[in-house]
Amino acid sequence: CSFEGFSGTPLIIGSGVSNLFHAVYPEGATRLILLAWQGGNVVIESANVTSQYPAHKWRALTQPILDSFDFR
Repeated sequence: CSFEGFSGTPLIIGSGVSNLFHAVYPEGATRLILLAWQGGNVVIESANVTSQYPAHKWRALTQPILDSFDFR
């Protein structure tokens, strides 16, 4: 598959209201958090092009945001 000029491998392909399509590719770092919700699911995606930030720096920047979510 191709996404914005990058070649990758499909990770999750769905249908329904979101028609989601997520892929992994060598030039990027993708983290998906899957949550069960009301008989369905919710996906939170944190994605980065590693030429902008190395993966470890991207995780350090985004983890505090992810930790702040409250799913009660």
